[in-house]
Amino acid sequence: MGIQVVMLKSLEEKLKDRRYASHLLRIDKLRVKLERLGNNALKFLDMEGEFMLSEMKLHEPPYRLYVILDQETGVYYLVEWARKSDQDKTIAGLRRKIAESVRFGFDKVFT
Repeated sequence: MGIQVVMLKSLEEKLKDRRYASHLLRIDKLRVKLERLGNNALKFLDMEGEFMLSEMKLHEPPYRLYVILDQETGVYYLVEWARKSDQDKTIAGLRRKIAESVRFGFDKVFT
């Protein structure tokens, strides 16, 4: 059985903005790479409970695709797409959300 990759509704909504129209193909290529390579395609950032926060880098344009792996179920969640310049702020926000997910459940924090 292959790797299951799920894009969160909140990220889907963000990507519907026409500013991101040209980015959809890039994100899809990263998703395919993740399905093919699994953890080997990711750069590990943090761990909280059973949730592992990672990123996939894109150098041109300088964006990051943030991925959370639920190690209990083995599902990879695509949670955020952000410029490299916003990296610190994005990671801090995702760390807070992951900590909340451990307490309240993933589906209650991430939509």
